[in-house]
Amino acid sequence: MSGVSILDQKQENAHSRLAAQKTFYSSMKWVEKVFEMYYPDWVNRKQIPNSEAIKRDDLEYDSQGNPLTKEQILKSYEKFLATAMSMLEFKDEDVPPAIRDENKADFYRWIDATGITVNDCNPRLKCILRALYEILDGKENKASKDLDNLKPVPNPSAKAYLNTFANLNRQKINESQQAQNLKGKKWDELNYEPKFFGNEQKGKIKLEQIINSISEYEYWKFYFVEQKETYGLVDDDVMLE
Repeated sequence: MSGVSILDQKQENAHSRLAAQKTFYSSMKWVEKVFEMYYPDWVNRKQIPNSEAIKRDDLEYDSQGNPLTKEQILKSYEKFLATAMSMLEFKDEDVPPAIRDENKADFYRWIDATGITVNDCNPRLKCILRALYEILDGKENKASKDLDNLKPVPNPSAKAYLNTFANLNRQKINESQQAQNLKGKKWDELNYEPKFFGNEQKGKIKLEQIINSISEYEYWKFYFVEQKETYGLVDDDVMLE
């Protein structure tokens, strides 16, 4: 984890650490739903346990009960993913580097454990991985930016979308309750439990290869949801820390 020790960082309350872990894990559940659409063997790659994975109930039918097309399902998944990722905010200067490093390390382990490589990763998925990495690294939240510029369109899976917001609201309420329960506790009084168990360094190298394989043009023409108006920015080269 780049030699960063939690005890070397400014002591932070336990709730901040726990909230960051839970929000990251919620986003990864939707990442897996999107990736499931591209990999026929995803059942052998996935890292989220079946008991915790997002169920497909209500996700593949419209409000009248008609089945959605594969493209409609994928767009719904990506919208749900953007909603979950929009709650990940690590740009705040008050967030210590150790929080970001813990989640980035877990992300690297997930990359390695799933067996994803630069050669078998769809360009759209590469953009999603870069967007998530940049959030975890404290850079711009592209998911949030895309949602702010969302083109109003009927949501084919309205019930699932409402359920997603309900789950996110419940998460906020739970976090508020946890904040009270953990009040006064310090960072090092809360045990850190990694969620994924691949090789961190191998995953970091694989992710760097994936990110560097797409151009700035490809990345900035990618949007999680249909936009009212397109925007395009050019960032510096991405260097993983």
